[in-house]
Amino acid sequence: MKNIIPSFRESLFSENTDILIDISEYTIDSLIEISDTLTDFPIIKTIASVLKGAHNIYDRNLLKNTLVFIKELNSGEIDKDKYISYKITLEHNPNKCEEELGRVVRILNNIIDVSKSKMLARLYKAYINKKLMWEEFCEYSEILNRIFIEDMTLLKDVYDGNITFISETNRENYRIHRLNSIGIINIGLDKITIEILNKNSSLKQLVSINDVGENFLEIVLNLNH
Repeated sequence: MKNIIPSFRESLFSENTDILIDISEYTIDSLIEISDTLTDFPIIKTIASVLKGAHNIYDRNLLKNTLVFIKELNSGEIDKDKYISYKITLEHNPNKCEEELGRVVRILNNIIDVSKSKMLARLYKAYINKKLMWEEFCEYSEILNRIFIEDMTLLKDVYDGNITFISETNRENYRIHRLNSIGIINIGLDKITIEILNKNSSLKQLVSINDVGENFLEIVLNLNH
């Protein structure tokens, strides 16, 4: 799709973000029809021009996710000076712009659960605010890509201390191990707490969220706000 990165950059830093509140209520087909009038957000026209010629479900998905991303990025707390500084940096460094915004667009294009678009925007906002390094943003965005949305509640329970161990009979074991496989929670044996049930021993395993998982969760769920 030609010129998608420049149009995404212009849309990302548009000063007329209030219109996004109204735009978010439109259907994709309605947005395609009025795309020529949304001059403050050229990304809409760029994607819509493709959709006018073919009913491409992937581009429809990208358009929806992109609007959610931009709307979330421009809501909540963001350091104005750092925001402007980052905008200027991208304008004067096309390679950095291509690398960073290109990565965001590729992720948005692959997202199925639209709620992840909002979470990705929060990660990117943390990067702009210099709370994350670029390498950390890449790591956290990969975690976001791999995590199941339904596992977020379980991760929050571990974060809150509501889940501190699992036993062999725990039905949620596979989900715990799934979170462990992407590197955001730790599982360890607790040799002291062994329950004896009908002469069979059940070994409990301690469960805890690690620093990466804690920071990731706090950002994507806005737990510090």
